Amino acid sequence: MPYYEGVLVGAVDLLQTISLAAVAITLALSAIQNRHLAKQTRETVRHNTLAHSALSRTAHQGLVDQGTNYLGVLLTSDQPELLAWFLQTRGIPSSTSEINRRYLFLYLRMDVHEATYLARLDEALAGDVWAGWLQVIFLDSSTPEFDVLWPIVRSGYSARFVSFVDELVASTKDGRSGELVRAAVDVDQKVP
Repeated sequence: MPYYEGVLVGAVDLLQTISLAAVAITLALSAIQNRHLAKQTRETVRHNTLAHSALSRTAHQGLVDQGTNYLGVLLTSDQPELLAWFLQTRGIPSSTSEINRRYLFLYLRMDVHEATYLARLDEALAGDVWAGWLQVIFLDSSTPEFDVLWPIVRSGYSARFVSFVDELVASTKDGRSGELVRAAVDVDQKVP
């Protein structure tokens, strides 16, 4: 019997060694699978974030388009009283027909500027495109009509856009506007 006990003990040791090796291989495969699953999860989260961002931009753009499509008619219509009424309902002082059209044009442009700025924040707009558009925002905010319009309509825009425009206006007054525009040219630079 001692011979059989030695063979039996050796066989048990061999089975334990094989079992231990199988557990080690299973753990290694599980770790590899978990890494791949984590990578897939990160990609899924990234795709969901992009999809949500795109949906938000689309909804916002729909609002902008709706407003500009209806109000754009007032720019070319021969109804100065309707244009004056619209501006007055928004708290914008009515003036001559020409000035009222400028106010409305700038009012519509601010919607487009906000959509562009928010797209840049969502990284949906390339840095060089943003740099060019920033010049346009800068020029629009440098007009006398903007000085009248912005304090009245700013509450109708997102807090992030209001902060941006207020910073741009302040930088214009302190002579720092060139810094903001130059910073936007660097595509790796954070949005001012």
